[in-house]
Amino acid sequence: MEKIGAHSMVTDDSKQDECLQQLSDIINDVYRKIFSKNPVTSDSLKDLVSIENHLEELFQQIDLMNS
Repeated sequence: MEKIGAHSMVTDDSKQDECLQQLSDIINDVYRKIFSKNPVTSDSLKDLVSIENHLEELFQQIDLMNS
């Protein structure tokens, strides 16, 4: 079994923080493109839910057009 030192844990945490920041930046970018404004909250998860809800509304409109 491999031992994990404190140094590698810090590196893993910083990599995770970097990935989370990149993901947050992408979510903010998509939000701005969809809604033509900056996200209202600083909570990326709430912003992602808003994006998902909007997409669901668009899919419903597409279904109505195809009916």
